[in-house]
Amino acid sequence: MSERRRAILLYLIKGFKRKIGREITLTRLMKLLYLVDRELAKRGLSTSGTKWIRWYYGPYSEEVERELVSLVREKKVKRDFVILGRDAPILKIFDTDVQAELDANTAKAVDDVLKEYAELSFDELIGRVYETFNSNLELGEEIRVISTD
Repeated sequence: MSERRRAILLYLIKGFKRKIGREITLTRLMKLLYLVDRELAKRGLSTSGTKWIRWYYGPYSEEVERELVSLVREKKVKRDFVILGRDAPILKIFDTDVQAELDANTAKAVDDVLKEYAELSFDELIGRVYETFNSNLELGEEIRVISTD
């Protein structure tokens, strides 16, 4: 388990709720964390250390799934399954007192990603994510998070 990934996930989940006013879905969380990793790399900061693979609807990580299961067990995140079409299940913060400790530069990168991408529709978000990697990769192939200037 990565403490950095965990902190970024919690910050992202809480930040999405604060910005949008609703809980974040698993698919959207995966895509936003991937975009955060790209933004961190672009700024020369440490990423979440997540290994990303190409999957349905873009980047996916089993490591993130395991981290979320751990957060659920610790009652820091509640995972409710609500069918919303393609963009489900819903993840909810279980305890609003759970703090996500991030350094100022990382928090700014996450906030900037939320500002740019959080309000996009599901299809718009997926489209923007697909622009960031070689979509000719086969399912299961690794997507490398690289700086793009």
